Amino acid sequence: MMRNYVSGKHSEAQLQDGGFRAQAGQGIRRSRAQDRRRERESDHLFQQRSGARDPQSFQQGAAHRGREAAQAGRIYGPKSLQIAALLLCCTIFLAGCSEHKRPLQANVPPAPQLAPSVPAAQPTVSTPAEKPEISFPEDAPVLYTETGWASWYGPAYHQRKGSNGEVYDMNGMTAAHRTLPLNSIVRVTNLATRSSALLRITDRGPFVNDRVIDLSKAAAIKLDVWRPGTAKVKIEVLETPKPIETGGKWCVQIGGFKDVQEANRLKDKLMRRYHTAQVLQFTSPIGEEWIRIKVLQDDKKRAEEVLQETQTDAGIFLVRLD
Repeated sequence: MMRNYVSGKHSEAQLQDGGFRAQAGQGIRRSRAQDRRRERESDHLFQQRSGARDPQSFQQGAAHRGREAAQAGRIYGPKSLQIAALLLCCTIFLAGCSEHKRPLQANVPPAPQLAPSVPAAQPTVSTPAEKPEISFPEDAPVLYTETGWASWYGPAYHQRKGSNGEVYDMNGMTAAHRTLPLNSIVRVTNLATRSSALLRITDRGPFVNDRVIDLSKAAAIKLDVWRPGTAKVKIEVLETPKPIETGGKWCVQIGGFKDVQEANRLKDKLMRRYHTAQVLQFTSPIGEEWIRIKVLQDDKKRAEEVLQETQTDAGIFLVRLD
């Protein structure tokens, strides 16, 4: 009985154990099936949240991934995937192009207009006023006549102030004379060619012993003196602002000296001799030294006396100042 009981218990235990194992096996199989179902639901939920933008985030099993890849291959195929990838690249490229920033265009107001500036004053060079062309009838009375050699002067004295206060223009019809009143009108005739011109006396000269008149360049060209340099002429005075023989302001002019020391020695000698005279020394435009003796009251007779008394190797000339 004991054996049967024990065996009975053993059989019952075996039945119970076998039944437990069968139940446990069934429970395990049910638990594994539930786990797999939950895993699929979890993966499906995760895939819905993540989308196709982050394929690295899928935590799927190899079988699951294999099944999806197989399904994708069956549904789409390799060519469809390539076309989809190409369309995706084109979409990204076009989106990138459309997002290029356009340069900003600022509405800049126009600059305010500047007030017109006043031009700075420019230094002006005093030029002689244009003189009307000199006109005299052929039979006009002649006040004074002189014959001698004419020369001409130009570039060294051009645009310098003349004795009458005007700026010398070598292209004007003017001349220089030592004793005729300034601004006198003269007719000069070349005795060799018979060409003639009406000229105005505006300066002093020539300071050469054998010459009586210095012509401007324009006058020298018209009188056929420019090329040869000198010519014998006849001077006819037609009009003077002052009398020729009387009145006037006179002086004696000596020069020109190449050596400054020689001019200084003569100046000192003349100053000791003529206490009442004014002895001046100056340099000409061509670099020569000159001495001018202005006698008391600019008297012509006294100037002529000084001319006779003064002995020098340089040229000495009686000159009218007005």
